[in-house]
Formats: sequence, structure tokens, C-alpha cells
Amino acid sequence: MFLDKKCDPKGDFYRLGMIDRQSLTLENYAASVFGNRFYSEDFLKGLSERRNELHLAFTKVSAHLFLATTLLAFFSHLEGNVHFLGFTFSIPSLAPLALSVLIAIAFLGTVMALIDQLIIDRFVGILGQRIGVQSFEMLLLNHTAKNLWTMAITPKYFGLASQFGHKSVMSLIGLFYAFFAIIMISYPIAIVSITAMETLKGEPSSIELILLGISAFIWAFALLILFLFTISYKFRPTGLSEPDNPLLPENFLDLGYPYSENEGEKEI
Repeated sequence: MFLDKKCDPKGDFYRLGMIDRQSLTLENYAASVFGNRFYSEDFLKGLSERRNELHLAFTKVSAHLFLATTLLAFFSHLEGNVHFLGFTFSIPSLAPLALSVLIAIAFLGTVMALIDQLIIDRFVGILGQRIGVQSFEMLLLNHTAKNLWTMAITPKYFGLASQFGHKSVMSLIGLFYAFFAIIMISYPIAIVSITAMETLKGEPSSIELILLGISAFIWAFALLILFLFTISYKFRPTGLSEPDNPLLPENFLDLGYPYSENEGEKEI
């Protein structure tokens, strides 16, 4: 029973990013009658393990991306045979284009791993905020101890609140990360684009055109995903909240709230 413009003439809506919207769902479920599950030892242990895996996956795939991009920048200017430590290597003409496809795949993997990491980090923050714990990561130290330096530079708004000096540290690190993000995106794009243009200047073969097409498609898909997760969307209220009780039927507003204060909660 979604509220459309006819049912909701004021047109009320909320503007949220997809990660924020997903975090709101977790917050609502954690506030429900089965919310204790999200704070059980087994759940927090599993959450920490998955978080460690996602952080490691992002580190690996981003390192592979930079390595492959640097190799392409080096090998794209080499032709024929290369002598190194007494060995002779023959570099085929298709090598740069094949490496371009691998770079595109690594970039796509980096984008997906980054989004996964942002989502699970956001989930951890949501679970802490719900119960009034501002540094929920400290409660998980027995399960994970990753990137503790980020906790130290995060401004504090409880106890001894952070002043300008401490807050400015986060701003400086934020600028560095913004610059690093620009490099992470522009560096492989620039190297692959130069390689593609140099190939198109000549008379590319069918195989070269296929490799260029595959690389371009993967790049487009990766950039599309990155773009979709950086913009906000309109979300309108439905007639339902994501459940404060999992036993409620979907049309509980039409039926009248089926639980009374005197009767307590019971199955429908």
C-alpha cells in the first residue's frame, strides 16, 4: 500500500543516497522485536569477520589496479624483444590491449569492493548509534582491530569534545582522501585512454577492436555504478514502516493495529 501523489497530496519525500536508505532499513529492523539478534555475540563476530574480509578485498583489488595500470604505462612504450637479466622477452602487440581489459576488470572490482566496505562500515556505525555508543568499533576490538588510526582522528562530541585542532586533522585527511580518490579514478582511465587512442590511430585488427570494446563496456559499467552510488534519490513514505513487529500483516493500517496494550503481542 504505497502512498502515491493521490494519497499524499503534499508530496512529502526524503532525499537519501542508496547506502543511507539501506542503513535506515537496518536501523528499523534493529529496533524491532528481533533487534537483539543484531547485538548478539555470534552476529557481531560474523559482522566483524565479514568486515575484515571486505577491507582486505578492497586493499588487494585496488593494489592490483595500480600495479596493472603501471605495467600498462611501461609496456605500452615497448615493442619487439626486451632484454632483462640475460633473458629475452617478446612483447606481442596485443599485450597492452589485453592488459587494458584486466585493468577495467580490476577497476570494476575496486568500485564494488569500495561500496561493500562503505556499506558494512555504515552498518557498524548504525548499530552503535542506536544504543548510544559513539565508538562502537571499540566494542568489536576482540573481533577486529583494523584502521584504528581512523578512530583517533575522528572528532569527539562526548566527554572531552574535540576543538578546532582535532577537527582540522580530519579535514586535512579528508582532503588527502579526496585527492587520492581522484587519482584512483583518473590514473587508470588516462593510461587506458591513451593506449586506446594510439591503437585507433593505426589500423586496428578485429581482435584489437574486440578488446577495446570489452574494455570500454566494463569501464562504462564501473563508472555507472560509481555514479549511481554518489547521488541522492527521492523516497516517499509507504503506509508501512519497516517492521517494529515482524508478525504484522501488510495491511495492518487498514485492519487497525492488531495488538492492544492490554492483550500484549500475539500471533496474527
